Amino acid sequence: MFSKIESWLMAKGDLIVLSIDKFSFKVCLLVGLVALVLSVFGYSKGKKIATISPAVYVILQIFMKVWFGV
Repeated sequence: MFSKIESWLMAKGDLIVLSIDKFSFKVCLLVGLVALVLSVFGYSKGKKIATISPAVYVILQIFMKVWFGV
C-alpha cells in the first residue's frame, strides 16, 4: 500500500520538476518582456521586474540542476 503511494508521489514530483524546467524560460521571458514594455510607457515597477526576471530564471536553473539534477 505504501509503495503505491510513494511511487505515485514520485511520479507526480518528477512531472512537476520537469514541467518547471521546460516552461521556466518561456514564463520568465514573457514576464520580462511585459515588464520592459511597461517600463517604456513609464510604469516604474516595470523596470525592477524587467531586471529581476533574468536573475530569477538563472536562480531557478541553478536550483533545478543542483537539487534535482535536471
